[in-house]
Amino acid sequence: MTMGSSPAPEPGSKGMGCVTQLLILLAAAALGVVWIMLHTAAKTRATEQAMGPLIRAAESFHEKTGKYPEGLQELIPAYLAEHPKCPDGKNAQYIKKFPLDTPHPGPAVGQDGFIVTCYTFMFTKHTYDSEKHAWFNWD
Repeated sequence: MTMGSSPAPEPGSKGMGCVTQLLILLAAAALGVVWIMLHTAAKTRATEQAMGPLIRAAESFHEKTGKYPEGLQELIPAYLAEHPKCPDGKNAQYIKKFPLDTPHPGPAVGQDGFIVTCYTFMFTKHTYDSEKHAWFNWD
């Protein structure tokens, strides 16, 4: 052994245990992140599929009346049999868009249209915007 160098830790020694514990913690954290990403992706796909009938019903209502419904009660039972459920079992949130001059900021502001929202993971929401004809995540 040269001066200034330390010997490699023996298997089972305290130095090897710290490295092993650190590697285990890093692997667990990485697996946790991967699980969250996969879970959120699955929930967003399930939300889009579950909310398809609601979106089509609101668009059909608009074609027939020239306006979007103020609330889901206007769609039931003529366009929908019941209040649509998000993948977590809770009721979908339907909001008719507010005019651009409203003091309410957020995704429900626009010219004409609606948004449909479901929670996907903790505080993350997956929302459909009828003006953009697109889904997006936000919290």
